Amino acid sequence: MQYEDLYDYQKEIVNKLSKSKLLLMSVSSGKTYCSMFAYKKYGKGRLLILSPANMVEEWKETCKELEITNYDIYSYNKVCMAKYLEEILKTQYDVAIIDEAHHISNRKNKSTKKILLKIDTIRLKYLLTATPENYEWQDFYIYFRIIYGKSFMSYTAFASRYFIQRPSYWNPYVYEVIGYVNEYQLLDMKDDISIVYNKVRKAKVEEYEVYIPINKELTDKYKSILKSKVYKDYIIDSPAKNSYMKRMMASFMLLEDDEDTYKFKLLDTIKLDKLKEILDENKDSNIIIYYNYINERTIIEKYLQAMGFEYSLFTTKDDFKTTTPGKINMISYGVGSEGINGFRDCTVYIAFSLPYSKRIFKQSKGRINRLDNYEVEKYYYFINDIDKKVLETLKKGQSFTDKLMEKNYA
Repeated sequence: MQYEDLYDYQKEIVNKLSKSKLLLMSVSSGKTYCSMFAYKKYGKGRLLILSPANMVEEWKETCKELEITNYDIYSYNKVCMAKYLEEILKTQYDVAIIDEAHHISNRKNKSTKKILLKIDTIRLKYLLTATPENYEWQDFYIYFRIIYGKSFMSYTAFASRYFIQRPSYWNPYVYEVIGYVNEYQLLDMKDDISIVYNKVRKAKVEEYEVYIPINKELTDKYKSILKSKVYKDYIIDSPAKNSYMKRMMASFMLLEDDEDTYKFKLLDTIKLDKLKEILDENKDSNIIIYYNYINERTIIEKYLQAMGFEYSLFTTKDDFKTTTPGKINMISYGVGSEGINGFRDCTVYIAFSLPYSKRIFKQSKGRINRLDNYEVEKYYYFINDIDKKVLETLKKGQSFTDKLMEKNYA
């Protein structure tokens, strides 16, 4: 591929990358090519690429395609290992490309602190991430810090200047952000460091909220559990446990064994029966079913097998090396929310349960119709009295926080 092969908008973006920038570009808009051609145009020395593990081979292929040889590439997993971190720290780099830049957001991590100081020594930095339709400024801090360098204010000073905070519902020593002040200053800084491009997609989007009623007995039991924060001997003393219980009950499951949270009983098949209806309606399409936990995967698998459906299961990103996506595909949000191109021919997305992260919600939806080759995309969101507020919150571009759970369901 040559520079002349780029689309006009991509050439315009490349021409703006003589300075370090955050590329907020939508799915399939060419973030990789824009950053690589910018390196070829403005870079003079060695290139450092930081990438999710599942994207490393694709980056290597792109380097080979563009005849780029003077580079090192490390996954975020390797950056946390002393051996590879030491290699990065002792090497001189001229340009850094940080793919899926939110992966470097844990500013308290020791490896992250060292990497940030190393990045400060690099002349050009390109941070790549999908365009956030709605964003939270605490997520942007790390981008400001990287682009502006070590002279930029600390997170504590940043939060003090721009955030309205209060003690967390779960931990009074941890503060959560509930609002912002002086937001116009943040917008100015964002505009200063960012290049934004939203690719217009031709596909027509059809969204369906699949309501699954829960009987009153189970609903009352759920509310009492959240209020008491205890189920049998299972103490719900953290957001993760609250989330786990909520999703189990939304899938009509209850813990059966006090000692083992992976043992459960299924109380009703109504959600699975509705899943079968949707699969039958879309039998001529390629489908992705997203789930959250092993329990959900287990009950879906057993049901599909009992109903005679064939399916492909992806429990890790490595499964794509041995398994080919088929008509019906199952994958967890944790595995399939980003960096996956294998479902590009899928046009039907089924959220058997919902994630709580706005980023995961958006990224998971970006896996279908990846190349925009199909005219229609269908999204089915399974909701009920327990989690309907989750979908409302996600559609507003917000994460479903612990405080929202407490407010709406306690």
